[in-house]
Amino acid sequence: MDLDPNASFRQIMDTYIQGSAKPVKPRVVKKGPCKQNMMKGDDVDLYKFPAPMIHDGDGGRYLSTFHIIATKDPASDWVNWGMYRQMIHTRNTLGG
Repeated sequence: MDLDPNASFRQIMDTYIQGSAKPVKPRVVKKGPCKQNMMKGDDVDLYKFPAPMIHDGDGGRYLSTFHIIATKDPASDWVNWGMYRQMIHTRNTLGG
């Protein structure tokens, strides 16, 4: 989003809303900055990601706090889009 790391929530939301009005079609690439830090198999370590404690009383650190998870029914064309927080349980498992 090209914002200052210390941007306020209001600045983040305003930028998000403006960007949502002009969506950019994704482009699949074989290599690039988006693939610089990949972990696969036994190398997966979720503790290496910046996963903050967001709210008092949270049971742990959460990834996926402002995102979209898309799930497709394998028996039909039905697709669900939602925001579901994912809490780190171990170095390679999340609970949603």
